[in-house]
Amino acid sequence: MVYDNEIVGMKTIALKNITQNMIVGFEVCAAINKQIAPRKWQIPYNLFPFKSIIGALNHSYFMVGIRNVLGNFVLLLPLALLLKIKGGKRAILFGVFISLTIETAQAILTKSGLIVSRSFDVDDIILNAVGFYVGYVLRVLLANLMKMNGVSGRTYGNERG
Repeated sequence: MVYDNEIVGMKTIALKNITQNMIVGFEVCAAINKQIAPRKWQIPYNLFPFKSIIGALNHSYFMVGIRNVLGNFVLLLPLALLLKIKGGKRAILFGVFISLTIETAQAILTKSGLIVSRSFDVDDIILNAVGFYVGYVLRVLLANLMKMNGVSGRTYGNERG
């Protein structure tokens, strides 16, 4: 007979093995890429808040600004709708953490040669975090609305009638 705690332990071990294999795979790909085509890549970066946002919004073609600003704003919004985070400060910190992880991964993968020319931009972090926070606020509002209407989150969408 298999107990719940054994299943959780097996899932944890499997996830750990998958993560380790992915890291080794990335390292092997980076090493092969450097041997085949050695390059010295400068990682473009922006550490000045709102610099690239203003630049994108002032671009001669309006779609550049819309794509940059809205794309980064909307990127983490759906994730915030799915996660149960308690408190606005935690939501902001979590949004910043996820976005910082994405930006750091982009910089590392660009430097290793696995991806081509992605930048580290503080404006992306700001827009991602604000989008995550807006998603958190929408989730709280929807939860309160469902409570007011007597709809339980567990049975929502599973009603039989």
